[in-house]
Amino acid sequence: MSERHVYYPAYYVKGTAAHVGQCFEGYDASLLASMLALAVTGKAPEPGCTPAKLLKLCDLKPFYNVQTAIDAYALFEYESTEGPERVLGAIKEIANGCRAEMDACLNERYREFCALTDVDYMPIKTNTALLDAGVLEGSEDGAGKSFSMEEIRALFEKSGILMPAVVSYYELRKKGGEDADD
Repeated sequence: MSERHVYYPAYYVKGTAAHVGQCFEGYDASLLASMLALAVTGKAPEPGCTPAKLLKLCDLKPFYNVQTAIDAYALFEYESTEGPERVLGAIKEIANGCRAEMDACLNERYREFCALTDVDYMPIKTNTALLDAGVLEGSEDGAGKSFSMEEIRALFEKSGILMPAVVSYYELRKKGGEDADD
């Protein structure tokens, strides 16, 4: 059996805010982060490895308000015999599938809402970017580095990207496996 490695992949999800009464006008980052958590958690990535575990899932609102979440975060423990590039590739592939699932879900729910309220249905068109930390940082090797969520958030803000996005990256960990934020 090949040597197993433990990775800590994470997603930073950037959405667009909307008042909860007009939720279809925005892109809820916490909803997509939840879909990502459901898609990754509990599945063994390969024979002989333990299922992936969700370590943290949260929106990043600094305080309570009545808007959809502008950004969210999901962190996992992921065991694999593959190298970091292959694992990050698998995480990005999951994000791509969830992005499409989110678009379909939003349109289905909006269609149902329109039918109940006699509003003309017009499909919601989203253009959600799929990125890795290396792209934000301007390097080629995002799989070979680890970042804190705060670093990814700052890199995203600095990038000037205004559309919703999912950033896949490895979470920075302290020795002993403690969370870098603790």
